[in-house]
Amino acid sequence: MSSSLHCSCRRLQTMSSSNFAGSSGGIKIEESAHVIGHDFHDLFVHNTVPLYDLFYNYPLGEAPKTLGRATLEVPRFYESAGLTMEEELQIVPDHISAELLFMSYLAANERIDEQRTFIEEHLIKWVPVYCDAVWEHAKTGFYKQIAILLKELVSSDYEHLRGGLIEGQ
Repeated sequence: MSSSLHCSCRRLQTMSSSNFAGSSGGIKIEESAHVIGHDFHDLFVHNTVPLYDLFYNYPLGEAPKTLGRATLEVPRFYESAGLTMEEELQIVPDHISAELLFMSYLAANERIDEQRTFIEEHLIKWVPVYCDAVWEHAKTGFYKQIAILLKELVSSDYEHLRGGLIEGQ
Protein backbone atom coordinates (compact mmCIF):
# COMPACT_ATOMS: atom_id res chain seq x y z
CA MET A 1 0.00 0.00 0.00
CA SER A 2 1.42 3.40 -0.90
CA SER A 3 2.11 5.98 1.74
CA SER A 4 -0.60 8.26 0.42
CA LEU A 5 -3.27 5.59 0.45
CA HIS A 6 -2.12 4.39 3.86
CA CYS A 7 -2.28 7.95 5.26
CA SER A 8 -5.74 8.43 3.78
CA CYS A 9 -7.02 5.23 5.36
CA ARG A 10 -5.65 6.19 8.78
CA ARG A 11 -7.21 9.68 8.53
CA LEU A 12 -10.53 8.19 7.42
CA GLN A 13 -10.58 5.78 10.38
CA THR A 14 -9.76 8.58 12.82
CA MET A 15 -12.29 10.91 11.24
CA SER A 16 -15.13 8.45 11.16
CA SER A 17 -14.74 7.44 14.77
CA SER A 18 -14.23 10.96 16.12
CA ASN A 19 -16.78 12.90 14.06
CA PHE A 20 -19.71 10.58 14.47
CA ALA A 21 -20.28 10.07 18.17
CA GLY A 22 -21.84 6.78 18.97
CA SER A 23 -20.56 5.05 15.86
CA SER A 24 -18.19 2.16 16.19
CA GLY A 25 -15.37 3.29 13.92
CA GLY A 26 -17.50 3.92 10.84
CA ILE A 27 -20.69 5.40 9.54
CA LYS A 28 -23.65 5.23 11.84
CA ILE A 29 -26.58 3.88 9.86
CA GLU A 30 -29.91 4.88 11.35
CA GLU A 31 -32.17 4.40 8.32
CA SER A 32 -33.40 1.20 6.71
CA ALA A 33 -31.97 -0.01 3.43
CA HIS A 34 -35.31 0.84 1.85
CA VAL A 35 -35.13 4.49 2.97
CA ILE A 36 -31.48 4.76 1.91
CA GLY A 37 -32.42 3.27 -1.47
CA HIS A 38 -35.09 5.91 -1.98
CA ASP A 39 -32.59 8.62 -1.09
CA PHE A 40 -30.10 7.16 -3.58
CA HIS A 41 -32.77 7.22 -6.27
CA ASP A 42 -33.74 10.82 -5.51
CA LEU A 43 -30.14 12.03 -5.35
CA PHE A 44 -28.48 10.19 -8.21
CA VAL A 45 -30.99 8.51 -10.52
CA HIS A 46 -33.11 11.66 -10.79
CA ASN A 47 -29.81 13.52 -11.24
CA THR A 48 -30.52 15.93 -8.37
CA VAL A 49 -26.79 15.72 -7.67
CA PRO A 50 -24.89 14.90 -10.88
CA LEU A 51 -22.08 12.36 -10.48
CA TYR A 52 -19.82 13.82 -13.19
CA ASP A 53 -16.81 16.11 -13.14
CA LEU A 54 -18.14 18.05 -16.15
CA PHE A 55 -21.03 19.51 -14.12
CA TYR A 56 -18.72 21.17 -11.60
CA ASN A 57 -15.31 21.67 -13.23
CA TYR A 58 -15.57 24.08 -16.14
CA PRO A 59 -14.17 27.53 -16.97
CA LEU A 60 -15.67 30.50 -15.16
CA GLY A 61 -18.39 32.14 -17.21
CA GLU A 62 -19.18 28.98 -19.20
CA ALA A 63 -21.91 26.41 -18.72
CA PRO A 64 -21.14 22.70 -18.35
CA LYS A 65 -20.78 20.94 -21.71
CA THR A 66 -21.20 17.26 -22.48
CA LEU A 67 -17.89 17.33 -24.31
CA GLY A 68 -16.28 19.91 -22.06
CA ARG A 69 -12.78 20.12 -20.67
CA ALA A 70 -13.25 17.49 -17.97
CA THR A 71 -14.87 15.00 -20.34
CA LEU A 72 -11.92 15.29 -22.72
CA GLU A 73 -9.06 15.59 -20.19
CA VAL A 74 -9.90 12.77 -17.79
CA PRO A 75 -9.48 9.95 -20.35
CA ARG A 76 -6.07 11.43 -21.25
CA PHE A 77 -5.00 11.01 -17.63
CA TYR A 78 -6.08 7.37 -17.73
CA GLU A 79 -4.24 6.79 -20.99
CA SER A 80 -1.06 8.45 -19.70
CA ALA A 81 -1.10 5.95 -16.83
CA GLY A 82 -1.46 3.09 -19.32
CA LEU A 83 -5.14 2.48 -18.57
CA THR A 84 -8.14 2.19 -20.85
CA MET A 85 -11.83 2.13 -20.03
CA GLU A 86 -13.53 -1.06 -21.12
CA GLU A 87 -16.62 -0.33 -23.20
CA GLU A 88 -18.62 -2.99 -21.36
CA LEU A 89 -18.24 -1.00 -18.14
CA GLN A 90 -20.66 1.55 -19.58
CA ILE A 91 -19.35 4.31 -17.35
CA VAL A 92 -18.40 7.81 -18.38
CA PRO A 93 -14.71 8.50 -17.64
CA ASP A 94 -15.45 11.59 -15.52
CA HIS A 95 -17.96 9.75 -13.28
CA ILE A 96 -16.98 10.11 -9.62
CA SER A 97 -16.49 6.37 -9.17
CA ALA A 98 -14.09 6.20 -12.15
CA GLU A 99 -12.06 9.17 -10.94
CA LEU A 100 -11.80 7.82 -7.38
CA LEU A 101 -10.86 4.38 -8.69
CA PHE A 102 -8.15 6.01 -10.81
CA MET A 103 -6.77 7.80 -7.74
CA SER A 104 -6.71 4.51 -5.82
CA TYR A 105 -4.79 2.93 -8.73
CA LEU A 106 -2.25 5.76 -8.69
CA ALA A 107 -1.88 5.50 -4.90
CA ALA A 108 -1.51 1.71 -4.94
CA ASN A 109 1.20 2.04 -7.59
CA GLU A 110 2.91 4.94 -5.79
CA ARG A 111 2.54 7.32 -8.72
CA ILE A 112 2.66 10.39 -6.49
CA ASP A 113 3.28 13.05 -9.16
CA GLU A 114 0.33 11.80 -11.20
CA GLN A 115 -1.86 11.73 -8.08
CA ARG A 116 -0.88 15.29 -7.29
CA THR A 117 -1.64 16.51 -10.82
CA PHE A 118 -4.96 14.68 -11.08
CA ILE A 119 -6.24 15.83 -7.71
CA GLU A 120 -5.19 19.44 -8.42
CA GLU A 121 -6.72 19.55 -11.90
CA HIS A 122 -9.85 17.56 -11.18
CA LEU A 123 -10.90 16.10 -7.84
CA ILE A 124 -10.27 19.11 -5.61
CA LYS A 125 -12.05 21.38 -8.10
CA TRP A 126 -15.33 19.52 -7.99
CA VAL A 127 -15.63 16.82 -5.32
CA PRO A 128 -15.99 19.24 -2.37
CA VAL A 129 -18.78 21.10 -4.22
CA TYR A 130 -20.37 17.77 -5.14
CA CYS A 131 -20.24 16.68 -1.49
CA ASP A 132 -21.85 19.93 -0.38
CA ALA A 133 -24.67 19.28 -2.87
CA VAL A 134 -25.12 15.72 -1.57
CA TRP A 135 -25.22 17.05 2.00
CA GLU A 136 -27.78 19.70 1.06
CA HIS A 137 -30.13 17.39 -0.84
CA ALA A 138 -29.76 14.11 1.07
CA LYS A 139 -32.67 13.09 3.22
CA THR A 140 -30.75 10.42 5.11
CA GLY A 141 -27.94 10.70 7.59
CA PHE A 142 -26.21 7.91 5.66
CA TYR A 143 -25.56 10.04 2.56
CA LYS A 144 -24.82 13.12 4.65
CA GLN A 145 -22.09 11.18 6.47
CA ILE A 146 -20.70 9.79 3.20
CA ALA A 147 -20.55 13.36 1.85
CA ILE A 148 -18.64 14.58 4.91
CA LEU A 149 -16.17 11.69 4.76
CA LEU A 150 -15.54 11.98 1.03
CA LYS A 151 -15.05 15.75 1.19
CA GLU A 152 -12.62 15.41 4.08
CA LEU A 153 -10.73 12.57 2.42
CA VAL A 154 -10.25 14.40 -0.89
CA SER A 155 -9.39 17.69 0.86
CA SER A 156 -6.93 15.96 3.17
CA ASP A 157 -5.27 14.05 0.33
CA TYR A 158 -5.01 17.28 -1.64
CA GLU A 159 -3.28 19.04 1.25
CA HIS A 160 -0.85 16.17 1.73
CA LEU A 161 -0.07 15.78 -1.95
CA ARG A 162 0.23 19.51 -2.51
CA GLY A 163 2.57 19.91 0.41
CA GLY A 164 4.65 16.83 -0.37
CA LEU A 165 3.84 15.57 3.11
CA ILE A 166 3.76 11.96 2.03
CA GLU A 167 5.84 9.59 4.13
CA GLY A 168 9.09 8.69 2.45
CA GLN A 169 9.35 11.86 0.34
